Amino acid sequence: MSLINHIYYQLKPLIPRSLQIALRRMVAQGKRKRYSRVWPIDEGAGKPPENWRGWPDGKKFALVLMHDVDTAKGHEKCLELAQVDEKMGFRSSFNFVPERYNVSSEVRRILVEKGFEVGVHGLKHDGKLFSSRKTFLEQAARINHYLKDWKSVGFVSPSMHRNLDWIHDLNVEYDASTFDTDPFEPQPDGIRTIFPFVVNGNLISKGYIELPYTLSQDHTLFVIMGEKGIDLWKQKLDWIVKNGGMALLITHPDYMSFNGKKLASDEYPAEYYKEFLEYIKKIYKDQYWNALPRDVACFWRERQSHKGKKAVNQKYEVTLIDPIKDPRWDAFVENHPFGWICHLSGWKKVLETSFPHMKGHYLVLVDGENKIRAGLPVFEVRSWLTGNRLVSIPFATVSDPLISSQEEFRELFDATLELSTKLKIFNIQIKALTSQKLVEEIPLKFQRYYVHHYLLLNKGLDEIKKSFHLTAVQQPIQKLHKANLRLYIGNAKADLYDFYHLYDQTRKRLGLPTQPYNLFEVLWETFMPINKILVLLAKQEGHVVAGHIYFKFNKRMSMEFEGWDRNYHYLTPNHFIIWEAIKMAHSEGYQIFDFGRTSPEDTGLIKFKERWGTKTATFMEIVYPPHHLQVSDSKEKSLKYRLARKVCQTVPNPGRKIISHFCYRHLG
Repeated sequence: MSLINHIYYQLKPLIPRSLQIALRRMVAQGKRKRYSRVWPIDEGAGKPPENWRGWPDGKKFALVLMHDVDTAKGHEKCLELAQVDEKMGFRSSFNFVPERYNVSSEVRRILVEKGFEVGVHGLKHDGKLFSSRKTFLEQAARINHYLKDWKSVGFVSPSMHRNLDWIHDLNVEYDASTFDTDPFEPQPDGIRTIFPFVVNGNLISKGYIELPYTLSQDHTLFVIMGEKGIDLWKQKLDWIVKNGGMALLITHPDYMSFNGKKLASDEYPAEYYKEFLEYIKKIYKDQYWNALPRDVACFWRERQSHKGKKAVNQKYEVTLIDPIKDPRWDAFVENHPFGWICHLSGWKKVLETSFPHMKGHYLVLVDGENKIRAGLPVFEVRSWLTGNRLVSIPFATVSDPLISSQEEFRELFDATLELSTKLKIFNIQIKALTSQKLVEEIPLKFQRYYVHHYLLLNKGLDEIKKSFHLTAVQQPIQKLHKANLRLYIGNAKADLYDFYHLYDQTRKRLGLPTQPYNLFEVLWETFMPINKILVLLAKQEGHVVAGHIYFKFNKRMSMEFEGWDRNYHYLTPNHFIIWEAIKMAHSEGYQIFDFGRTSPEDTGLIKFKERWGTKTATFMEIVYPPHHLQVSDSKEKSLKYRLARKVCQTVPNPGRKIISHFCYRHLG
């Protein structure tokens, strides 16, 4: 944002509306003469895109109608404006400002049921969205919330402020914050095209579709310039039709006066808009494709000549997607038998936010109906200390390739090899647990280095309890009532911090580095709102003596992180939390209670887990190329490993924090 614009939006709340309009009229008068060669028509914007084959069904041009609802006043007129479109046989999108006025869910429902589209128009409409990267990211999180809640896929920036790179942080299919030519906007640089275009569409990132508006906005034309008719709209539309482009018009119910009511200083007769629709119907009957913005975005993405894709046995295509922006991914994970929380798009957000040396790439097989049939997420982990590698998936207890056949795995692994060449990373690590039968016959090198323990919950609680070791588990559980322990389900950041304090103490006693608190904070913020993470604390007389974090997803509840106060070890608080968690998982219908993976060298922990009546499985790690294969049996017996643990146990906390940060900067 320019300094002048920044100052203007800081002072804007203090300037009377009438004075704002008067100032803008003065500026516009000078600009209109100065830019007459490129406004309202910039001849250079009419060039069609490469390999252009035209609009659907042979239509001459695309017609996209959008209504930005700036204020509560405009919100009150939405249904009246929708009725105008509907009566004349058109459909349009309405873009609302979520936190400037109350956006009625009933209005949104009616619009959607009638075939209109609903989009998001900024967050507060205060001119500050793009004032800084920090501000944008903060507001983007809220915007994404409304996009998801409203089931919207499109965004329009207030006042056409924009940074097309930053828009990638929004979970949208399209953005409409640009124009072919409009020197009267705060950011006057035009895109110089009357066609949609892809922003950063490439092999690595799907990007989004940018839809520039190509007809002057009603507020500019009728309120600022004082035009008394629609001649400029008709002139520009005729030129767009001649060049076969997209006529995208943004109007505002805020500034329309319906039914001949007296005009306010910032209003114009709604008859102008009706007259323009009548002109389109009369002059260009059967020549236009009236499409919702989301439909144009879909069409434009599909028209790309399969860039970044290759055919797979004439049945599938393999490509890379951004799971955060592609709603198909999480739906696919939730319905796949191997799907786990670490496959979800939220895990990508967690890792990339917490660890700057990681970047996720999601390979998928897509069928002829554009549905995802298989997937393999791999993360680029870069480190000068431990080496650059592609890992599926860092810090995940379960991270199987999401496949249903060996053929699918072969195709995805071949694509991973291509990606590794592109990224110049030649060490690939893929872990498999449930999918082992589909990958173990593939002629690749692999090693087994983790034992996985899990408890089946397909029986009654009493029968499950009888499978526990009598003296090591059953008897301590029976005595828990004497310990006066209370279970507390964490629901605030303070509870998360109580857990982390115990977790850090426990890791120090074990001689292990501790993950940064930021990791747990992002985990909480990402998965707590969708009820996929559970923090359980054991308290005695108000004092937190132990804490666990569990993941919940796809009929599996998994114990992921544990910490306890050793001064209260005699109370067996871990037994208490585990038993309460098992009962909770059983009552909620989960089929598996997961104790997680364990190194074969940690015989004490293996014995502890076995005493809970668990079954065991073995993790498989595929390593490519073969010379990267390491003999992991000796890892924990090595002098280097034992010395590192001793340092973590003895170094003071400030130094240990530095060591932990250093370690996790290179792990994954």
